[in-house]
Amino acid sequence: MALRTEGMTLSTATLIEDLFDHLDAIAAQHSGSVTRLGIWMMGLIHAKTLLSTEVETFLSDAATLGGPSSVGPA
Repeated sequence: MALRTEGMTLSTATLIEDLFDHLDAIAAQHSGSVTRLGIWMMGLIHAKTLLSTEVETFLSDAATLGGPSSVGPA
């Protein structure tokens, strides 16, 4: 909902699909899944479609849900 899509080259549908792929990995507690999500979301910060504070909050919640194994090498 917070995406500012004006500057994006990818469609909102593609971004949502990618996000849910990352969230599925977090739910399954795949090793490093939150780290990979963070790397992906850094691109959204760079494109100015999300604020860094929004991403930090989101990633913190994802790390809590995914557990310790979800944060690690990408």
